[in-house]
Amino acid sequence: MVIAVASGLAVSISGCASASDLSALHDAVNAVLSAPNFTLVTTTFDPQGTIVDEVVVQRPDRLSSDETINGTAKSAVVAIGSRGYIQGGSGQWTSIRHTGESTNLTNSALIYLGLLDMTTAVTRQGNTYVVPTDEAVRLSASIRLVEARAPSHVSLSATVRTGLLRSMTLRIAGGSPTSVTATVSRVGNSPRIEPPIGT
Repeated sequence: MVIAVASGLAVSISGCASASDLSALHDAVNAVLSAPNFTLVTTTFDPQGTIVDEVVVQRPDRLSSDETINGTAKSAVVAIGSRGYIQGGSGQWTSIRHTGESTNLTNSALIYLGLLDMTTAVTRQGNTYVVPTDEAVRLSASIRLVEARAPSHVSLSATVRTGLLRSMTLRIAGGSPTSVTATVSRVGNSPRIEPPIGT
C-alpha cells in the first residue's frame, strides 16, 4: 500500500511537496524490494468481505502465499523458479511447471508496492507520505482499479521507518468502496521457502 511539486522546485517544509521526500519514498520501497527476503500481508476490504494474503518473497525466485477469505483459509501457493505448488481446499498439493512461475506470482503480489514506486509526487507528514488524489487516481487506473476519468475519490499513503517501507494504504470511495492495506515485516529475516513436505 504525498505529491506536490511546483515548477520542479523542491520545498523542504514538512507537509509540502519535496523532491527529496519523493526520492526518500522510492528509496524505502526499493530497499524492501531489493532485500533478500521479506513478508507482505495485504488486507482487502470490499462489500463482498475481507481477503487477507500473506506473502513471503525470497530472492531471487521463491515465493509463498496463503490466502484467507472472510476468515476461512482458501488457498496456499509455493513457487520456486518455474515450479509451483498449489494447495486447494482438500489440503492436497498440486505441482505445476511454468516458465517464470515465481516471477509472475511475485509481480502480482507486489502490485500495490509498485504503485508507490511509480508515483511522481508526494507530501511528507512525519513518517507518512501522502499521494495527491489526482495522482492516486492515475496510479489506480494504471492497474484498472478505477476508471481514469471516473469521479472516484482515491487516497494513497505510505509509512516509512528506518529507511524501509512499513505499510501502504489505498482507499477507493464510491458505489463499491474498497480499502487495501499492505504491511511489510521481517525484512531480511523471513522464513526460508522450501517445497511443501511430501512433494
